[in-house]
Amino acid sequence: MHTPQDHSLPIADEALPDTWELEPQPVSLFLLWPGEQPEQVDVVGLLAAGVGEEPSGISALPADSEVRWGCVCEFSRLNQPVLLWCEAAKPVSSEDVPEDRAKECRWVIGVQTALDFEDPIADFASLIHLLAKAFPECPALFDADVGLWHSRGALDRFASHAFAVPANELLWTIHVVSNALKQTAQSAGEHSAHAWIHTHGLARCGLPDLELLGVPEELLNVAAQFLNLLVELVMEMGLPDPGEIVSVGEGIEIAFVPVHTAVRMLEEGAPGGKNDRGGPADAAHMGTRAVVCDPKAIRAGNPCPVDALRKIAEGSTTLMLGDRATLRRARLASHHWDDFVQAWNAWMRESGSAGQRADAEFHVKVGVTAEKHGAAGAMREHLWIRVVEIDAGRIRGELLVQSMQVQAFRKGDVRWFGREDVSDWRITTRGRSCAPGQML
Repeated sequence: MHTPQDHSLPIADEALPDTWELEPQPVSLFLLWPGEQPEQVDVVGLLAAGVGEEPSGISALPADSEVRWGCVCEFSRLNQPVLLWCEAAKPVSSEDVPEDRAKECRWVIGVQTALDFEDPIADFASLIHLLAKAFPECPALFDADVGLWHSRGALDRFASHAFAVPANELLWTIHVVSNALKQTAQSAGEHSAHAWIHTHGLARCGLPDLELLGVPEELLNVAAQFLNLLVELVMEMGLPDPGEIVSVGEGIEIAFVPVHTAVRMLEEGAPGGKNDRGGPADAAHMGTRAVVCDPKAIRAGNPCPVDALRKIAEGSTTLMLGDRATLRRARLASHHWDDFVQAWNAWMRESGSAGQRADAEFHVKVGVTAEKHGAAGAMREHLWIRVVEIDAGRIRGELLVQSMQVQAFRKGDVRWFGREDVSDWRITTRGRSCAPGQML
């Protein structure tokens, strides 16, 4: 993942821990159950039918005033035991529940298990696929770890696409918190709002959740994308030790710092500061969490890697992406390529030509072979282009960045690429962005 540097992080008067101490958390999901209270034998039977075998063992758990029944089921085809239980549904906002019939459910089935840390995204997708197939009458599923609802329609898509490439947003979410706090920008003496960006859901992957603090609001989108990329990188290659300075791109050095250390650098009342960590409702934002910091900016008491974010926004750097993440994104882009083409064709019919309207942008990431080979052979660099034409499986687009590895590929050049070169895509319209596997 990274190139360790031999200098230490300039945090005075505090010894950073040698390792990240984290107790992995299980996955906790809740299926809304229609009708009367379900019996344990019926729920276990449905799960067994979905797995395709009878459980090799069932251990009953004691009931109490909230849990009507509970049991642990073991299946030879599953890596981990599955904890099942039944409890009364708790009141939720009608705006949160994705379907009307889900609001009428009086019971929920709790499902808890552990993920395979070797490939938690694929393992979690398999779990959702199993539950979607095993419980076809349940109108919705709630992922309690990240606060995300999956509607019946989404579950049906999971059930019918067993081998589809899962999007990473399925496993973790990124939250943005800002109270429009006005802070003085040291560079220009201006006032700008700053935000706190953080993940939820990584503890069930055996990783601490990641954070960015003090992010200028004009860099929010770039920061969220950067944080998402870092999650994929550390999930594949491991998280560096606390305070270790690592390179994650061309001229991009960062360090992961424990949250209690980074919070001390924030102004009083800043998003993500002490006021967001102390109460009972803030438990999800406490404990072992890693803040992405700029080692140089820390000397000035600023945890945010602003210079790195600006380089990314300007397209003046390239970022690392693990092999597994690159392959997964390329497979996902390919699997949903028809969605991209259909959206492009519909937009072209309405606009007449790509130059007449500016209410949508179609971007594709393409892989090119670097002129210099690394130790493992030919390296691939992935560049974003703005699409101007799609024809018979080919894409013509304008390069949005200067290639760092291929001198002939210059920013602003318009070139043809084959569909086999596509490794990702985005559609942006009316302020919303759509990636492979998402709907505008």
